[in-house]
Amino acid sequence: LPIYRRINIKHQLYYPMKKLIFLTYPYLIIAICFAIISCNKHNNTEEIPQKENSKKEEPKKGDSSLLAYSKPFYLFTETKAYEMTKQEKDPYLKKLYYQIAATPTAEWFEGVEAFDDSTLKRLIEGAKAQQKTPIITLYGIPYRDCGSYSTGGHKTAASYKAWIDRTSAIIGKTPIIVIVEPDAHNFCLKKGWKYNDAKYKERAELLSYVGKTFADNNPNALLYLHIGGTELKQEEAAQAVIDGGIRYMRGFVTNVADHRGTPRAEKWSEEFVQTLQKKNLGTKYYVIDTSRNGIDSPKQTNKAYYYSCNNFNAALGVRPTTKTSAPHADAYLWIKHPGLSDGTCANGDPKAGSWYPAVAKSLVQKAIEKGIIEEWKVPNNF
Repeated sequence: LPIYRRINIKHQLYYPMKKLIFLTYPYLIIAICFAIISCNKHNNTEEIPQKENSKKEEPKKGDSSLLAYSKPFYLFTETKAYEMTKQEKDPYLKKLYYQIAATPTAEWFEGVEAFDDSTLKRLIEGAKAQQKTPIITLYGIPYRDCGSYSTGGHKTAASYKAWIDRTSAIIGKTPIIVIVEPDAHNFCLKKGWKYNDAKYKERAELLSYVGKTFADNNPNALLYLHIGGTELKQEEAAQAVIDGGIRYMRGFVTNVADHRGTPRAEKWSEEFVQTLQKKNLGTKYYVIDTSRNGIDSPKQTNKAYYYSCNNFNAALGVRPTTKTSAPHADAYLWIKHPGLSDGTCANGDPKAGSWYPAVAKSLVQKAIEKGIIEEWKVPNNF
């Protein structure tokens, strides 16, 4: 092309392009800045702390973060049931007793006897050695059982607190399930205690002390405060557990030593979870004692003033398991020791805590007959 045509074409191409670059230049600079920031964000080796979600979700039942439920339950063999089964010569009775003796059951402690601390230490060490979860019941509060068949416990609040401190220290970081003081509130309220009574206030303060002590020192302990067998109304039960420090605990337990059926206990408990939620306590969970509730509320067979006292119409309930049928039920547990007497029961029965062969036999027979439990074979040389 002639020189003037080449210059003209260059002029036609250059100036429009220059204008385009000029107009888009600011946007180009912004894009480059964003690219640099993005690269720095992804390549920076220093991790930026993230804020914790203010709506942190509570661990659900069966959650692996609950170490106590990540392992099988521990069978403590220093029990009356185990001892009597070993000693039994009659093959049929041995087979019946074995169904109780071989089932993991909560071990009860009152902290009054000198051997209680050493027994707890052996239980904890045994559970650790087998990599299993121990279950214990604290049962030593002053004026225990409101003076009924299982009366006893510590004489003073100071003695009780000292025992709780020792118990907490022995447990340490061990994953454990702790049942807190059966009948501490429900039974006494039914017997006429009032919320403004000095005895009630002391009891509430001591129960709160249990919860706070464990919350401060035992990160893997799951505490459940007993609130009865569903006999209390929701509001009065709520006041009792709030006063008793449930805010420091995993939740509550129902049906200890009682015969109310599991569906009924779960229905009341699920309602109680909602009752507590409305009182700004968050989501609480619960366990149910199924040791003797295979038959829902059987008719009493003796003269006792409450129907679960050595009732020969009762049956064992399902064995301990985390396979529950309600959303907030952590587990079904054997808390009451089947086969041990509830007391004289106005019938001349053995004193509370004694082995009662006739009751043990009846509980197992009825449970097997009704298909409530699987019959386990007694090992050779047991």
